[in-house]
Order: sequence, then structure tokens, then C-alpha cells
Amino acid sequence: MAPVKQDFNIDLHSVENADISLSEYIYLRIAQLGVKSIFGVPGDFNLSFVDELDKAPQLKWIGCCNELNATYAADGYAKASGTIGVVVTTYGVGELSAINGIAGAFAEYAPVLHIVGTSAMATKRLDYVHNIHHLAGSKNFLDRPDHYIYEKMVDDICVVKESLSDIENACDQIDHAIVQTYLLSRPGYLFLPRNMATMKVPRERLFNQPLALERVDNHPAETLQVVEKILEKFYRAKEPALIVDYLTRPFRMMENCSRLIGALENKVNIFSRPMSKGFVDESHPRYIGCYIGKQSKHPSTSDILETKSDFVLSVGTFDVETNNGGFTSKLPQEHLVELNPHFTRVGTQCFPNVNMCHVLPLLASKLRGDLINMATVYPNDFCLRKKEKAQDETKTLNQRHLVKSTELLLNANDTLIVETCSFMFAVPDIAFPNNTQFISQSFYNSIGYALPATLGVSIAKRDFRKPGKVVLIQGDGSAQMTIQELATMVRQKVKPTILLLNNEGYTVERMILGPTKEYNDIAPNWDWTGMLRALGDVHGHSKSVSVDTCGELDELFQTREFQKPTHLHFVELILGRLDAPERFANMVKEIANLEHASKSIH
Repeated sequence: MAPVKQDFNIDLHSVENADISLSEYIYLRIAQLGVKSIFGVPGDFNLSFVDELDKAPQLKWIGCCNELNATYAADGYAKASGTIGVVVTTYGVGELSAINGIAGAFAEYAPVLHIVGTSAMATKRLDYVHNIHHLAGSKNFLDRPDHYIYEKMVDDICVVKESLSDIENACDQIDHAIVQTYLLSRPGYLFLPRNMATMKVPRERLFNQPLALERVDNHPAETLQVVEKILEKFYRAKEPALIVDYLTRPFRMMENCSRLIGALENKVNIFSRPMSKGFVDESHPRYIGCYIGKQSKHPSTSDILETKSDFVLSVGTFDVETNNGGFTSKLPQEHLVELNPHFTRVGTQCFPNVNMCHVLPLLASKLRGDLINMATVYPNDFCLRKKEKAQDETKTLNQRHLVKSTELLLNANDTLIVETCSFMFAVPDIAFPNNTQFISQSFYNSIGYALPATLGVSIAKRDFRKPGKVVLIQGDGSAQMTIQELATMVRQKVKPTILLLNNEGYTVERMILGPTKEYNDIAPNWDWTGMLRALGDVHGHSKSVSVDTCGELDELFQTREFQKPTHLHFVELILGRLDAPERFANMVKEIANLEHASKSIH
């Protein structure tokens, strides 16, 4: 994913009018990043800002059912587009509703700019008790309320926070918030007092002062030194390997990574991680599979990396529990080189001033494939597999077969979104066609994320005219968290294919504890196939169906309408209450064994 090129092709309206509103300035700056849609919920403290959107025809307003869903949608938009997502909320009640979504975006490096309409500066400066609506008020009712109480809550879940207070500094603050959100690929906040939304600023700044989106290397000599160290180890290795990890995409290093892979001349074994699934073409002759420590599908996958490779280059390292096999990854540190946006580590030596964004482009340009030794060739399970239909077509549908069915459904350039649900643990086993984009909230794991994120992804693919369909695999329990955003999909006329896993509750929790307990049940009798009509599709533009056998599902997925959909599809999949992927079942057993051993020791 290439860095964004700023768009200066903005209509100047009348050259006689040299000033524009502060709101229009914000919108046009966002548009210069290539953003075409923003998400949000109107409220009285942001209405003056939202009302100015008409002056920026480059942007489309996507009104959502609630602020949390809007934030999830902006997160999906950011991940799918390679630019930033933007969410707009109102003071207090709106911004707090969104805070969980912002925390998830922070955890998973999704650049979401959160614009909050706040109380007017005159109100903030009152020196007596004046409790306006949406304020929490003070502990002592005789004390003046703190209008900045909500702003203080977000310090640790954003990389930049700009609270506007005077028009002289406002443009600098706006630019800083946008640039830091984009460059650091994490959420940023912009707090806009309601009285400032229509204040005037110079239009010419939009063109005379471009956004500083280039990453400046403040330690170029040290970067070059580190690259030379890496190349030396690379050329000396007899069994080199490459892991393409998650942080490659958020920091827009995918093209540089592709250049690096091309320079390797098919000599190096290549792996992905669970959260970087699809980053590498799985038909590549040297692609081995997904490395998840002890949870890897084949023991040989771990064996190649952990015992047989004498050099492992990890690009975009994201070492978190759900990406490293529950901390079971055991890569020998002396053979490991890690490129991360915050540091580079070569063996046991860490370089905090040198990061992936400067090392990887230089490494890709300097690397000589003729000096690399040919690593042992191993079979590519994904490349050898063929798409298979169900042999017993009447067999009750199960998640093991859903892996094969998903392979029937997916084509090149499709986007697969998977909710935090039991099936998430099967995704590493799915053979992806080339250029499949996989999006999930696999680390933060806030259930309900995926459905609104699918809205954002669908809007992004439409905005940027990206080929391929959007497929969502959604749990029934998590769907009940955010189901109302189906209404926005209907209104926006997007056409994802939604596969709802109906296992009558929380299968993940049932597998962990309380398989028959009431607290893991949800209302199982929702009319899922009637949901889209109930939420606004009164003219029947969408298609809904319920499926309970393997053959029925495979037949459906091979139809032209599912291969290249022209409608929004909702497919209810009837599954067993304790049906789960083998990897997840094994993981639960291992955790239980560890807990039992721990209790025995104590």
C-alpha cells in the first residue's frame, strides 16, 4: 500500500473570497489525504460543523446508528483504504460511546481521526457553576464543572490530541492532528468548540502549506549501518526465512515488502502470521504457511522456523498473544531480525532510533538476490490444494467444512472480514486467492466490531473503485451487539455477503467455561433472515436464506450471484452449539492443562 499523495485539485469556489470556515478547512485537509467518506452521528454540539460539509463536495457523510458503530466503520475504512478513517461525534455522550472503538483502533494501529464537537469557549471560561447538558458535573455540586473531563480520558489511547481554543493556532493544530494520525497509524483526536466551527481562516494555506506526510529519518547513518548488518547476516545464512507480519500494512510498507520478496529470487522460505494472513501471495512457490507457534497447522511449519532456519527476517513484527500462538512462538533470538515501526532488533541488539519505515525501503533496494543462499524447498500446502465441494452433501453443516466452503466462495481481490468468534481461529487454514484482503479485530477482540467495520470496508472499496466482493463471517452473539448497522448498509446500497453463524449463543465462552450455563446463551429465536427487511429493505433489494447442510452451502457459493454479487446477501448458517475449529478446541485444552498444573504447584 503506497503512501497517500495529497490531492490539491480542490475547487476554489470564488477567488474573491479568500477565507473559508474552519470546518471547511478541516474537511478539505481530510480530502487532501484522499478520504472520500466520513462516518458519524449528528448532535447539537457538532451540528455547526456537520452543516458545513456541503462546502466540501469531495466528502460524503455516512450517518450511522450509533457512535460506537461509526467508529468501527471508520476503523474498517482506514484498514481497507490505506488512508485514514474519520468519525464525528458530539460532546460527552457521543465521544464516550465511541471510546471503545478508538481503543481498539489504537491497539491494532488503525488511523482513525475522531472529531468531537464540544462546548463553546465562552461556556468553558465561565467562573461560576453552570451545568450544561452532556456534562457529568463535579463531585461537589458547588464546584465549577470541568468541560475537559472527557478529553482527559483519551490520553493513553491516541497518538495526538488537539483541543482548539483560539483561531490563530487552529490550523496548525488541525494539520498536526491529521498528520500524526496518518504517520503513526493510530487514533488522533480533534476537539472543536461549537462556536469555532464557522470562524474564518485563510483558504490559501491549503495549498501554500502542504501536509508534512513524509517520514523523515533523523538517524540516516545509523539506519544505513543497521541495513548493512542485516545484509551481512542475510548473505551468510544457509537457511534464510522471511516472516511478513501485521504492522507492514498499517504503515503502508506493502509495496516495499513486495519489492523485497521480488529481490529474493525465490530462494527464501516465506511465512505469514494470523493477523497478516493474505499479505503474501499464497501461490508463491516459497510460501510455506501461517506461523502460530504451537498452534501452527503443521508441526513442520514451526520446525522450519524454530530449528532449521539460521536467519529469520520478521517484517512488521507484531508480538501479541493472538498473533504469536498464545506466546508459544519460540524463534531463536540470535537468528532473528525484527523490523518494527518503533525499533529494529538484530539478534540481541536493539536499535530504538532505527525503524521499519526507513530500514525496509533501503533494504529492498540494496539487497542482492545473487548473494543469497538457496534455502531448502518445502511443499506449499496452500498452492497444492484445490477447491473442493462437499462429498456428503446431506451432512449437517460444521465449521470444518466452512473452511472449504469459504475457499469456494473467495476469488482474487475479495475482502474477507471475520468477527471475533470461534471461526476466527480457522482463518489461518483457509487458502486465500491472490490479493485477498483479510480484516478482523484479532487482537483487541471487541465482539460486534466486524459488522459495522464491513460497512466501512464496503464504502472504502466503492470510494476507491477496488475490485472484488466483501464477505463477512459473523457470530450470532456478536451480531446482537451492532446489528442495527445493517440499516445503514441498506441505505448506502452496499452489497457485502454476510454469513451469520447461528450456534445459539457464545460458543467461544462455552468452550472455555460453562457450556450449558445460561449466561452463555442469547436470544436464539431472532428472525435472522427477516432482519434486513425489518431494518429498512422494504423493497426486497437484498437476499436472505438459511442453510444447514454442507452441500446446500457449496451449491449456493458456486452460483454466479455469490461469485459476483449484485445484491446484499445474508446467509444464516445453522451450526452446533459446541461446534468450533480444531485449533480453538486444542487451545482451550492447553489452557486448562496449564491452569490445572499451576493449581497443583500451589
